[in-house]
Amino acid sequence: MRRRIKSYNPDVVVSLHPLMTNFPVTFCCKRSGETGKFFPVFTVVTDLGSAHCLWFANGVDRIFIASDQIQAIAKSKGKVPDEKLIQSGLPIRYDFAVQADKLGDRLSEQGKNY
Repeated sequence: MRRRIKSYNPDVVVSLHPLMTNFPVTFCCKRSGETGKFFPVFTVVTDLGSAHCLWFANGVDRIFIASDQIQAIAKSKGKVPDEKLIQSGLPIRYDFAVQADKLGDRLSEQGKNY
């Protein structure tokens, strides 16, 4: 994995899984020391209502969360400071957003038919 990250020479590393956060943090810190270039690590928490504590690894520069519930967990169990948390919702593919707009109110007759 180190070779793969190094081969891309990224501007930022994004973690999408709680078990794959500590390794990029360690590697990016080491790589920053070797190159003098800062490599931030971001985490996108894909859980909406509950979250494992491993999502909130020390050393992550920003944590993108989807809900108030996750924010509360991040602050209480993960001890994540406010300045590292960004509540943005879950990232979705553009096609899903287009279909959601077409659907409109899913409980309406038009929405049910769609």
